[in-house]
Amino acid sequence: MTFYHGQAGLNIIPDSRRKLWRVTVTAPAASAAAFSAVLEDGALALTIMQPPRRPDCTIEAIYAAAPGHAPVMMRLAVAGAVYGWQPPDFTIGPGPPEDWLRRVAAENPPQKIGVFAVHGRHDTGAIPFYTPRLMIEAATAFGTGAHPSTQLCLLLLQEHLRRFRPRRALDIGCGSGILALAAARLARCRTLAVDCDWESVRMTHMNAHVNGLQHYVQAVQGDSCRTRPVRCARPYDLVFANIFARPLMHMAKDVRYFLTPGGAVILSGLLHHQEAMVLAAYRMQRLHLARRLRIGEWAGLLLR
Repeated sequence: MTFYHGQAGLNIIPDSRRKLWRVTVTAPAASAAAFSAVLEDGALALTIMQPPRRPDCTIEAIYAAAPGHAPVMMRLAVAGAVYGWQPPDFTIGPGPPEDWLRRVAAENPPQKIGVFAVHGRHDTGAIPFYTPRLMIEAATAFGTGAHPSTQLCLLLLQEHLRRFRPRRALDIGCGSGILALAAARLARCRTLAVDCDWESVRMTHMNAHVNGLQHYVQAVQGDSCRTRPVRCARPYDLVFANIFARPLMHMAKDVRYFLTPGGAVILSGLLHHQEAMVLAAYRMQRLHLARRLRIGEWAGLLLR
């Protein structure tokens, strides 16, 4: 998975032949936010590349001039001391001349998911005007429409909306806010998005404003179902949870408590072999399978 950060920086590299300098850092994935924050200052662009199911990530910062070895080492050491991480290994070298806007566009093409489209700013003109869409840049929060679990949730949402029109929805573990925003866009319903990560909350707020949905989507930070704003705003006609199988099972009772009579739940983030145990947890709460979809090894469930 590749995350791009610092879009403003990307836009100030008009010449693909411009000589650039690159700092490459290898660090634990959990420390990516801390170390990328100190490299961002003065960078033209910054990427975080994390292969699926790998503990380490690669942070790559691009600069117009060669950064000094000592200042970079000092920044990383200070960030490590503040957040409790060991200073990571890094290298500094000339970067190949590259058109970064073209790279972002090539690696993040528009996603057509049912009747819905998710795209970056660089593809705004490529989407027909009559197509429902969201503009979400690949950044520091999960959810650009490229992952199968996100696609499954969006497809199940569209199927649910053929028969039902929710008035209030909840997105648990919102990431970029893509599911909350999609519900607001397609159903014009009020949606509360919650995530334990403040960066996800920030990105959801930003994406809501970018897409003109700030009056429909509210984002809060907290521990999903235990968060006070989430409990106070119940009941919900529709609940999304695109996380992992075990947390999905543990929150089944809370999710049922949040739902209106006749409400629906859209679950994903689970693999085929995990479907049975997740379904069992929700059947105990009198929620039954209405639709199952699969993409590759991933599964999505619509329960009512």
